[in-house]
This record gives sequence, structure tokens and C-alpha cells, in this order.
Amino acid sequence: MLQKLNRDEAATQFFIATLRDEISQEKTVAVLPAGFTFPVAITGAPNSVPIRYEPVLRFSGSMTAAQRTILLTDPSLAAVAGLPAYQQAIQELFQQPAQTTVTGLPTGFTFPVTITGVPNNIPIRYEPVLRFNE
Repeated sequence: MLQKLNRDEAATQFFIATLRDEISQEKTVAVLPAGFTFPVAITGAPNSVPIRYEPVLRFSGSMTAAQRTILLTDPSLAAVAGLPAYQQAIQELFQQPAQTTVTGLPTGFTFPVTITGVPNNIPIRYEPVLRFNE
């Protein structure tokens, strides 16, 4: 029926997922306070809103061993390189390309241009994300 309404495959799948309550939405937001979580009054009974806030590291492509070494040892990352959560997140991104959640990075953290631009050009970013119904 959706095809008769001129819906393409992606629109059809989204519609079906919506009916099944299986959609997942995320939105990058300005930095919320460190350690922010939604209160139980929102996420628990009786409201049970399926939302959470996660700071996420995103890496485009496959990370090389040299890039991993830079991300773990470069002096410009001294504020985060010693944090176990950061080290684990970088290791996870190295082993399985995608994105990973990391906690405990300083509020407002961004990768320095020396990491993301010349001379290293490492395709990594840190962004806080709101996730709904995942």
C-alpha cells in the first residue's frame, strides 16, 4: 500500500518501524553539564520516557595503529589521554570501527586542530548526543 502512495523503500521501512515502536532518534546537543543524566522521574515510572544523554566519540573509517598511538599519546590530548574511559573508547574504535560512548571527558572538550587537521588529519570527533527510544 505504501508503494502505491509513492513511498520509497526507506520511507516504507521508517513507517513500519514507527508502527512497531522500533525507531531510534538522536540529536547532537550543546554540551550539557558533566555527568548529566535524565532524572528517574523522567525515565522511570510512571513517565518511562526512553531518552538518554551520551557523549560519543565518532571515527570515520578504520583507525590505523599510528592514529591510535597519536590519539593515546599526543601531548595536545593530555587532558583526556590518561582517562581510562578515553583509552578504552579509542581501543574499541581501533578494534571495531564505528562510534563509542565515553564518559568523564572535560566539559566542552574538542579535539585540537593538530589532531583533526594538519599534520595528522585523524577523522575523529566528540559530540554529546541525546538518544530517544533506542
